[in-house]
Amino acid sequence: MEKDTENSQPQDNNRSDLIDLNEIISLLWLNKRFIVTVTFLFSLFGVFYSLSLTDIYKSEAIVASTSGSNEMSQISGLASLAGISLSQNSGPSKVNMGIEIIQSLSFFENFSSKYDLLPSLLAAKKWDRNKNVLEYDESLFDSNKFEWVNEKILSRDNKFSIQKAHKKFLASLNIEDELGTGLYRISYEHISPFIAEKCLKNLIIEINEMSRIEDIKVAEKSISFLENEINQTSLLEIKSSLNALIEKQLEKITIAKATPEYLFKILSPPFSPEKKVRPARTLICLIFAIFGFILSLLYVISRKYFLLNKYSL
Repeated sequence: MEKDTENSQPQDNNRSDLIDLNEIISLLWLNKRFIVTVTFLFSLFGVFYSLSLTDIYKSEAIVASTSGSNEMSQISGLASLAGISLSQNSGPSKVNMGIEIIQSLSFFENFSSKYDLLPSLLAAKKWDRNKNVLEYDESLFDSNKFEWVNEKILSRDNKFSIQKAHKKFLASLNIEDELGTGLYRISYEHISPFIAEKCLKNLIIEINEMSRIEDIKVAEKSISFLENEINQTSLLEIKSSLNALIEKQLEKITIAKATPEYLFKILSPPFSPEKKVRPARTLICLIFAIFGFILSLLYVISRKYFLLNKYSL
């Protein structure tokens, strides 16, 4: 008899679990109108919320590194013949340094000032697709006079904060190394696809120009130093090696002056995207609907069992 009692207990538990499950299903079915209503209201809210979000467009460009890998070894070999030691320690590449410069505050300060980037970055509110013009927040920026109305809103200690603008700029900029192949994907996001394209195009132009001018200056200083070394030595072999180094620097200057795409060669130029990259309105509406559905289920079930426990006490 005891064995029969023990065997019957699991069956009773299974039956009670089955009854509880059926009870929950019946409870949800009785409250189906409430659940559908809550789910619909959340979905409707998700629709309005998604429509209130501004479309963001992303312009992309693929560029390749143009810095030669054997340039330093050639110069070091010639310099060793002249008795000059040049370290071949592999530090950061010119491209890596260029990427860091792009992301630096000083570069952004000069770049934003040259191309009037701050209004479109900080005060743009909407892009008119039909007229292809930006609409600005009039409490911040007067588009007619093209001047700031209230800089204190975007300021720190009542002074215009370039750091705040720089932070927002970096949030819109993305640079990806394509698996160490020497190819880089650079993208910039904005509410206007044409501003995104223009900004990215000017960004690549500026970093190429900055690198080109910097290398020309370094080469000219190197030539001046080498010419001074030639004047101070009487050995023909050393003079010949130093002249070879000067020719190398002159070659670098010639290449730099004749090459606009000096640091980054554009393989796929920036473009004005036709489709937005975000927001994903369908996904937002779906998330709101699922959240409303789950919340309504939890409310119905918790209210039922909370009341039962309350009265049972």
